[in-house]
Amino acid sequence: ISFIANYLIDNPYLSNISIYHQPPLPFSFYVLIAFISQIINIFYFYIILVISLLALISKVLMKHSQKFNSGILFCFFSSYPLIFMMDRGHILSLLTFLFLLSSIICISSNKNKYAIFFMSLAICMRPTFVLFSLIFLTISKSNFKLFFNNIIKIAISGAVISSVLYVILSNFFYLEYNLQNIFKGLDAYGITYINNLSGQNYGTSFYFFISFFTKSVPVIWTFIFLFFLINIFLFFRIPFKSENLALHLFLLINSVFIITPVNADYYLLLYFIPLYLILREKNNVLKTQSVFIIVISSILLAPKNFFIDGVTIASTINVIFVLISWIFILWYNKFFRWAT
Repeated sequence: ISFIANYLIDNPYLSNISIYHQPPLPFSFYVLIAFISQIINIFYFYIILVISLLALISKVLMKHSQKFNSGILFCFFSSYPLIFMMDRGHILSLLTFLFLLSSIICISSNKNKYAIFFMSLAICMRPTFVLFSLIFLTISKSNFKLFFNNIIKIAISGAVISSVLYVILSNFFYLEYNLQNIFKGLDAYGITYINNLSGQNYGTSFYFFISFFTKSVPVIWTFIFLFFLINIFLFFRIPFKSENLALHLFLLINSVFIITPVNADYYLLLYFIPLYLILREKNNVLKTQSVFIIVISSILLAPKNFFIDGVTIASTINVIFVLISWIFILWYNKFFRWAT
């Protein structure tokens, strides 16, 4: 449809590089916006959509909180990633956050079916979020059969959603959205944002952090793999109990940031979820684990975009704090269990 193509091409943030690298679900939101832009001014639509999403998220946060409703909302609305998202107009990151938040809340409330559905949506929005499916070990505990059943359901749900949307998009709405162009878009994105370092500023990336010390791509990915193994090691060393849900989630967020070369600052909003899991509980705030998550998550959610020679120090500082958090976990856990 011509007006969809015009919207995608005329939009400076979606032209050439970005229009094809998105999976079917987020791309379908582009198509939806293209349709709505024919009816209402896109600026007004953005305002209405953001207000609606923020109101929905606020309702979800308050409904599942045992205390500190006003304090939780203040932390959420004053967080740098949310403000940055609103400034950049990146609705997809807010939707992804909502899907993951909903899944984690359903997991903590033992609503397994809804947790699987929202996790599938989150993964469809951002495929690297497949790592978050490990969080189901928290409720499965030692029942690996239940865990693998959940993983299979997530995989089937995600495959069905993505496949159906891909067929509809590529055959009825935007014929150029096909696998060949998707891979071309990914290559173009990688060249611009990773190889040419365009994604370095206003983002948190282990890839760019390691690139300060070496320019060898194989060496960079070797260190990324090692960092990932350390993080996953910590994840599995912590007992799978409901009271450790926030800490497990914190480590999985780290894993996603480690393996993804480009993470714009609006995705730092993910660190609000483990913070929320702590703040919403009545008797959980003063435990050592809780204090740790409150402090480290708050630091990661705070603005740190000071520039030196045209490069922000935020990415480096965020990575350093993640590394420091590992040292603290290793020291306090003593490789056996997290003390509560």
